[in-house]
Amino acid sequence: SFSILSGPSGLAVDFQGNVYVADQYNSRILKIDPDGNDSIVVDSGLTGPTDVVFGNGKLYIADTTEILEFDGSNLTPYGSNPGFIQPAGLAVDGLGNLYVSDIGTHKIYKINRTNQTVSVLAGSSQGFKNGSGSEAQFDTPYDLYVDEDFNVYVSDSGNHQIRKIDRHGHVSSFAGSETSGNSDGAGETSRFQDPRGITQDYYGNLYVADFGNSKV
Repeated sequence: SFSILSGPSGLAVDFQGNVYVADQYNSRILKIDPDGNDSIVVDSGLTGPTDVVFGNGKLYIADTTEILEFDGSNLTPYGSNPGFIQPAGLAVDGLGNLYVSDIGTHKIYKINRTNQTVSVLAGSSQGFKNGSGSEAQFDTPYDLYVDEDFNVYVSDSGNHQIRKIDRHGHVSSFAGSETSGNSDGAGETSRFQDPRGITQDYYGNLYVADFGNSKV
């Protein structure tokens, strides 16, 4: 029988088609193989995993106030902790660098694959402002996705927008407005309400889980 989930909050898929689930309130990571069989891959050392991502042959886990790496047998801290409060979203770029959205600090972090150095890619205090690096402000950035050109798309849930961080660290509004709502449209003419999950397909289209409007 299939394991009972409690608060599933993040998904990742490896190259073999296995799906990994961050089962937050059960403090564990589940694996579902392509035939639909499930197993527990991590069930100790976690306190409340919110997201998972597969990269560099490893599984990275956002767990309460830290980022962890699971290599199939060992669970270890990944990157120096710069004061994460509540990391919520993870993404990996084409070079294997890890990106973290922290809804507690309202910042986007980058963890360098080579030396695990953690740096603030963008964000400062809670608010709304476009600009470069620490000039920019987010309000509860929930999830993120990195495309093949190293652009980072962020579901800025408190500002009801999708924000874009280009490869030079400049933040701009990509879709939605600071005013919440429920309408289609191009760019800032569209309206979201508390957007959360975000991903991209093969053709470069973005998909957003608009939590407040119960829509994708």
